[in-house]
Amino acid sequence: MKKKLMQWTYFLDILGYGEEQKNIDNQEKADAFINFMKGSKYLIEGQEQLDKFFYKDKEHNIYDYYDVKTVFISDSFVLTAIPKENLFDEEDYYYFSTFIIMELTFKIFILLEYILKEKGLFLRGGISKKFTDIDIENSLAVGKGLIEAYSLESKFANVPRILLSKDILNDFKIMEFFLNHSKNYSENFSIFKKDKDNFYYLDYLGYMLSFLNKSERNRLNIQNELEDKYSINEELIQKLQKLPLNNSIVNNKTVLENFFIENNISVEKAKKIFASLKDTDGIILKYKDIIKNIQIVKKTTIETLEYFKENITKNLTKYSGDDKIIEKYMWLSKYLNESISLFPELDFIESYKIK
Repeated sequence: MKKKLMQWTYFLDILGYGEEQKNIDNQEKADAFINFMKGSKYLIEGQEQLDKFFYKDKEHNIYDYYDVKTVFISDSFVLTAIPKENLFDEEDYYYFSTFIIMELTFKIFILLEYILKEKGLFLRGGISKKFTDIDIENSLAVGKGLIEAYSLESKFANVPRILLSKDILNDFKIMEFFLNHSKNYSENFSIFKKDKDNFYYLDYLGYMLSFLNKSERNRLNIQNELEDKYSINEELIQKLQKLPLNNSIVNNKTVLENFFIENNISVEKAKKIFASLKDTDGIILKYKDIIKNIQIVKKTTIETLEYFKENITKNLTKYSGDDKIIEKYMWLSKYLNESISLFPELDFIESYKIK
């Protein structure tokens, strides 16, 4: 029997900002807080527009199957993915219902980077698959999903983690599909990790590091193919990927002819380079696109790791005498170090571990 996809609800709280709100005692401070939250809202909305653009030409556009709504309430926000009326058989039902989590996780990572950068704060929360509705215009959210996600955040997410509800965890098929999606990113990554108290939390750092790791592997595979098939070494690849190449062979020919002359490249090698552009995969253009994507992901990831290390280190010292608060930063320190250790191929991230 075919059925609609699952709905997902996140309740996320900016950990520590409630205490800061106690100091809001004039209009200037209130305006600063409101502008900060507006920035968070615009960031989420902007990322969603980019995601929709990315998916519009895909065979399966996840935004054809889901509406994503977000509302900010004080220092918290609610995010829900509401299924449209499409009906799916069991395999696709689980596949697309769980895949949307990968998209939502990227949004959360971008939001976390912003919050860390602006305020040096972290997120905690809960995830439910029960019903929630959001009235964006009036900043209202209602439903069982909201209550369950809020309960997870307030009762159990005592450290900065985003917890999965028990009914999701106990659904074997859901967890199996989460694992399958994770494996498409990296063998060392699972979108949800088990903590020592048997709760599962969202592994947003692993998500981004695995994405970067996979992109680097793709780059190396194409680089090796270029060397083996076209005798184009790494130095030449780096020069080629800086050229203004496009999908017009005629335009590329003019650019490349000038490039060959400037770099004293033989006619034989020039023919191989030009042949690579005619390759059915457009291998040099593909390599150039991967480099561009890696640069964007790498920049975002490194900035976030820097903010993680800076704020955790600072607060480990600041709250050294407060056992309740220090627990949160000890957990984050362990999470950061373990995440980095899973990806030894990304040797440039090793320096962001907390010693």
